[in-house]
Amino acid sequence: TIVTLTTCKMSIIERQIQIRQENQFVSKEGFREEINRLSKNFQFVKSQTFNKRQCKVGLGFFIFLSVVSYVALGVTLWMTMAELMKVKVEVSGLMKNVEKSKTLLPFTTKGLSWEGDPVKIGFVTSTSGVQSFNLPDDLPMNASMVRIIAFHTSGNEGPERKVLYKLWTDVSGGEHVHFLYGVRYTQEALSFQALEFWFPIKKTGRKIKAVTKSSQPFNDHGVSLYVFGYFDSYH
Repeated sequence: TIVTLTTCKMSIIERQIQIRQENQFVSKEGFREEINRLSKNFQFVKSQTFNKRQCKVGLGFFIFLSVVSYVALGVTLWMTMAELMKVKVEVSGLMKNVEKSKTLLPFTTKGLSWEGDPVKIGFVTSTSGVQSFNLPDDLPMNASMVRIIAFHTSGNEGPERKVLYKLWTDVSGGEHVHFLYGVRYTQEALSFQALEFWFPIKKTGRKIKAVTKSSQPFNDHGVSLYVFGYFDSYH
């Protein structure tokens, strides 16, 4: 029996030694170092995650600023193009007016010429019907506009009333008209007005025409017409 117990004890000790040889034993210092190493790795991973988040935020903010800049630039370009188109339309309108005005009125004194005193071409009487007055023969044939003085007088022409004269030239199938208003009165005193009108004219049949509906059978002062200048569109 004693021998058998001894054998059992030896078997248990050998078995314990065998188990200890297969397992790894860690000291307190090693365990603490392992914990510190794991903590440092965790802090590193945490810091990298934070840096990644910062990069995402920065990249997103940069993209947002880029989009806002492109939108602002697009709006500015659109407004600029709109203003340019507006200016282009205005310039085009002005150019059309300039081209049109070449046949209507001179912009400067260049091309205006006349020597001597105004030349009388006729007297508009206060009677019914259209009256025509030829322009002077010495008016240059290249004149495209003529300057007319309409000298209107009145006095001792009762009954008192307003009068209206229509003056025009026929060019390009249309009437180019000016109107002259006046007053007739019974007082024995003379009043007058001298208005200047520009009329376009053609190369043939150059006439100034006039008409009035105010009849004055006696002491009719009427309207005297004078040529005062012309405009040479080919000057």
